Amino acid sequence: MRAKPPNAASKKSIPLIVWIWLGLLAFWLAVTAVNARYPTLAHPASASNAGALTSYFNDHEHFFKAGEIENFNRLLADFDKETSTQIAVSVHGSAPRGAVEEFTIATAERSRLGQKGQDNGAILFLFVADKSARFEVGYGLEGVLTDFKTKQILDQQLKPAFARGEYVDGLNSSLQATLATVRREYQAVRAPGWFTFAARRVMSAAMRVQREAWPFLSAMNIGERLLASFFASLLGVGVARGVVSVARLAVLFLRGAGKLIQGKPISTDVGKIDAAAMFDTLKLIVVFAVLLGGGVVIAGDGGFGGAGAASRW
Repeated sequence: MRAKPPNAASKKSIPLIVWIWLGLLAFWLAVTAVNARYPTLAHPASASNAGALTSYFNDHEHFFKAGEIENFNRLLADFDKETSTQIAVSVHGSAPRGAVEEFTIATAERSRLGQKGQDNGAILFLFVADKSARFEVGYGLEGVLTDFKTKQILDQQLKPAFARGEYVDGLNSSLQATLATVRREYQAVRAPGWFTFAARRVMSAAMRVQREAWPFLSAMNIGERLLASFFASLLGVGVARGVVSVARLAVLFLRGAGKLIQGKPISTDVGKIDAAAMFDTLKLIVVFAVLLGGGVVIAGDGGFGGAGAASRW
């Protein structure tokens, strides 16, 4: 029997599960450190009160009359049919506790106004008791309803009329100015490229994680973190195997294509392809995509990134 070289043990690879556990340990240490440095991230009171809009004109305080609400709803619905751009209004009494922007962007994210791939949605928030207003603008409208333009509409159309108590006229002129700006400058059929669309989705998902998942993770005790890490490690092993198999399949395809071009015989020397792991990984991706979805009444699956402006009257 041939003896093993002295350094054989040192060449053994570290098990995948160990790397996953080390990664989870680093993750929880980072959660703890960030939560200690920025404690308000774990308690976004404003964002927790946000809910998805269910119509074009949402009067949560019954501030406007039924006929006025109907007229505004019709105006915005007709504009949606004409341009595929979704503009909505959300009327509240007082702004929720905390930063108003956390509440408005969380509402916008959950409402997902605008068309998928175009992100052409915008929401005008009114906080009547606080005498304040804010525009939230979707990614696809940022070049049209710029921060400067939305601020101009609020200051020139809404603010003077609301200061005089002429709420219907002020809101109508503000919406008409908004619709005219979009109608004149924005082409609803001009969808962004694949890379732009993917980048917007990543940014939107990151903001959603920060506002919704982060407080949940920060509130976990040590037992809950250990339990979550256990199941995450099991999932991580399966996903990692699937990713490795996909990478091997890609290498196999590239090598085969290269040998075909060179006129050489094709050989499968890239190792075992775990088709089951690839399929399980694909199923996990589909499940997470469904969980991150959800539906609201008028949404077209648009994304928001915090663009807009605020004003007081």
